[in-house]
Amino acid sequence: MKKLLLFLGLASTLSVQAQTSTLKVLIDSLPNEGWDIIESFDNKLYTLPAHIGGKVSEINTSTGALTHVATLPALGTSQNYATYSGNFVFLKGKTVATIFNAAGGESYHIAAGLSTVDTLLKDHMAFSPILNIDTTVYILSRPNGATANRLYATNLIDPIVMLDTNVHNNGGADDQIMQCHGQKRIYYVIRNASNTDYILKSSNGSTKITIETLSGFASGYGFSLLGEIGPDMYFTSYHRGAAKDTTWIKKCDASGVVTIVDTILRSSSFPNNGGLVLNANKLIIPFYGRLVVYDLATKTKEDLFIGKNIRTYNWTQDFVAKTHFYANVSSSTDTTYISDGTTAGTIKYSTAAGEPLGARFETYSEYQSLGNKAIICDEYPIANRADELYVGNATNAALYKLYADRKSYPSHFEKVDGALFFTIIDNSKKVKVMKLEGCDLPTTNPLGIKNDLKSKDFECTVYPNPNNGVFTIETSSFANENSIKVFNILGQLVHNQTTVKTSNLIDISNHANGVYFVKITNNGELIFTQKIMKQ
Repeated sequence: MKKLLLFLGLASTLSVQAQTSTLKVLIDSLPNEGWDIIESFDNKLYTLPAHIGGKVSEINTSTGALTHVATLPALGTSQNYATYSGNFVFLKGKTVATIFNAAGGESYHIAAGLSTVDTLLKDHMAFSPILNIDTTVYILSRPNGATANRLYATNLIDPIVMLDTNVHNNGGADDQIMQCHGQKRIYYVIRNASNTDYILKSSNGSTKITIETLSGFASGYGFSLLGEIGPDMYFTSYHRGAAKDTTWIKKCDASGVVTIVDTILRSSSFPNNGGLVLNANKLIIPFYGRLVVYDLATKTKEDLFIGKNIRTYNWTQDFVAKTHFYANVSSSTDTTYISDGTTAGTIKYSTAAGEPLGARFETYSEYQSLGNKAIICDEYPIANRADELYVGNATNAALYKLYADRKSYPSHFEKVDGALFFTIIDNSKKVKVMKLEGCDLPTTNPLGIKNDLKSKDFECTVYPNPNNGVFTIETSSFANENSIKVFNILGQLVHNQTTVKTSNLIDISNHANGVYFVKITNNGELIFTQKIMKQ
């Protein structure tokens, strides 16, 4: 299963906004004993029986009702499904999936419907990008044992067609393939048969055209795809020279006509693979050791992160919100930055307490998306660091915790109709689907678990809640073995009381506003927990 995340509490120094957000349990338990995950496609939500096979269902995003739409075949003991977020496709009543044989031998790409399963590719590399434009599915893969990547297209009705071979890809880190929905075409880079030239092409799934050819890539020629703006696809071509490096920013229209937008000259620096489009007028071009943000309106550029290693692994527009983008910068460790495309507007993305967030907003081609991020309200990212969840803005990140004493492992974030959906783990065999609406952190916990740890002989009431830091804990009995501890959202102990009376006045008014957790133990065993809000 993909990387899982952990919910934490609200950052205490984050300014409180109007609480308009709601969080609820959409589905109490997914089928298949915890093996199901959720995916989105074409603004609809689906449940996918990852790893084991079974029913693929469309999820009603209002009621949580499941409608069976396809069936993935059960897998053998050495097989796994290699379909991850971003690779999920549901077209013409079929879902496209890849089956990986961990023991070696045959791997498959299949299209599964309600009652039929069609083999698209057999004995091929399973970890492959699966993309779609309109009603055509594109698969970048290669036969097992081969070295050349091949690009295939299928309409899920007729036999699959190989469009090209030698597609530039070095194992997923920098594959050169990008969708252009405005043209209903896919752009990709190949090497010629003699391994001397780079060739940029585009295809609509049946025909293909050559956009540009660069001879002698061994001498330092190459392409980098950036993204689409309106009907045009933007890219760079570059040449490493003895005295200076030259990068041409170009665009290609729907007819295949290439126009030079501008030329960048610099010493010993040429583009890395990938790129982003910000605000439909800025191109974010990763160079080795920096990012160049090029403004199409003013034809000016600005350098960011000079001398640093930018983690660009197959960047996608998932990195971009309405007014800013995110970048992972590596030195000895990863640090996530948030930027509006200017040096002044580029800051470390961190919690209110100043902790940097190594959110790793990256997407490997074989996984497409690790499920650890989503941008809600066009401004607020959700990200993980050390299996924790953060919701924030350009200044800092806040935290939210569903379970006071254990992880909830939120994962598989999907945005549908402006709402955010994700899964949490209730236990090893129970996965809930959660729905978050709004841009703020909810103040109520939809799980209603505050009394889950209450014993038959012990009852407790905490009031008032919210409070100003002074509150009362009333218990049903006095016990020398009981103790009260209050923790802040960072897990730091702010109050410790070794004797619990039937009425206990607690004062944490000298601590910052925010969320705290009251825990009562008996001989070290937790018997009660409650979340409180100091405001």
